[in-house]
Amino acid sequence: MERGASIINKMPLPADKHGTARVPSSRFERTARTAALMMRIGGNAGGALLKDLITTGSVDYQKAVLTPHNLKATVQSLKHLRGAAMKLGQLMSIDDSVVLTPELSAILAELRASGYAMPPRQLKHVLDREWGAGWQTQFRSFNVRPIAAASIGQVHQAVLKTGERVAIKVQFPNVRETIESDVKTLVSVIKRLNLAPSSVDLEYYASQCITQLQQETDYGVEANYMRRFAGHLNAHECLSVPIVYDALTTKTILCMSFENGAPLETAKDWAQEDKNALALDMFELLLAEIFDFNLVQTDPNLANYLVDPANKSLTLLDFGACCEMSPSSIAIYHDLLEAGLTFDPQAVKHVMKRHGLMPDRLQGEMEHFVDELLAQVFQELSASPVFDFGMTRIFDMIDVNNINIYRDLLPPRNVPMDLLFTQRKIIGFVLFFKSLDAQIPVLDILTRLKSR
Repeated sequence: MERGASIINKMPLPADKHGTARVPSSRFERTARTAALMMRIGGNAGGALLKDLITTGSVDYQKAVLTPHNLKATVQSLKHLRGAAMKLGQLMSIDDSVVLTPELSAILAELRASGYAMPPRQLKHVLDREWGAGWQTQFRSFNVRPIAAASIGQVHQAVLKTGERVAIKVQFPNVRETIESDVKTLVSVIKRLNLAPSSVDLEYYASQCITQLQQETDYGVEANYMRRFAGHLNAHECLSVPIVYDALTTKTILCMSFENGAPLETAKDWAQEDKNALALDMFELLLAEIFDFNLVQTDPNLANYLVDPANKSLTLLDFGACCEMSPSSIAIYHDLLEAGLTFDPQAVKHVMKRHGLMPDRLQGEMEHFVDELLAQVFQELSASPVFDFGMTRIFDMIDVNNINIYRDLLPPRNVPMDLLFTQRKIIGFVLFFKSLDAQIPVLDILTRLKSR
């Protein structure tokens, strides 16, 4: 056995925040684990229902099912399954407090924060399968402890024989083969536990997510997106993309240059001027993705970015969740831009209703809420040359504890997924700008964009 293989087999299990656990790779094993979860939930719920019946004489099925114990069991099972079951939950979390019930939001928040990684023996099996025997000879070192673990893969740091440091994303085994069954199983769980509003067409969004996930499991496609973004950003000194190593990249392994930098969250400690500059770069990048590249990296996860504390540059890391913008979705954003710059709430609502992004008829309370919200946006945009994300009252107007009104505002028709995923990124960026207390000339940028 080669020395590298021996090292991988003998390394102790990492004791990081992810922990390690063998990722179930067969449909049978994954379905069996989900069935066990449902039996556990059912048993716990039965005990809670019996207790309520004895003590109060009445039962609340949903309350009995959505106990902290059951929610914890659900989180642990999905973290262990990884793959599409976990990824779908992340993709659904466009804005947890508005679209989803608090119970499902709690599950998704936990799934975004942590998860299990493959143990070294399972990792070696995947690398042997993809790179063949003797792959260790191409490396000076290969760290089996992952530096990151996500829904469908984990990332390792290594040094090539040439001395170049690389980051290697390794996909969990058989993720692609289990996508459809995983998604359908998760949808079934959501339906049985009443975890999503009844107006949401879960079947439509599930089918769209299956298509998106199948794309994400092809790291060759992601590598191509990475090259395209590198071309788009070639003239931007403050933005960069890792280099792809084609010889070590397959459908399930992506090898790229290792990029130095600090987590994006550390920018919160920068001077205000530097935070404003970073937010401006990110805002202009977002607009360029939509209107110029017509290609959007739709995952707003802060872990997908690194910042250089020295020169304040930004490195984009992950391109698995890229969406090609359809002409119809680009037209919607153009229409919203035109309507928004009229500062007329009725014009904005007309565009949203025409494109099926808002119900045709709004009840008095909802109509008043939308009008007040839009009026506040317009007032703040026009009050100063810069928009202050830290001082805005817009977030104060959205009561996360009153989700019923927001459910009534859900689109009456199924939203195209490129539009939905892009909106998810917009919301993620806005929330990050708020955390920075960023101040950027939003109105001036949008006005110049409209006049191009």
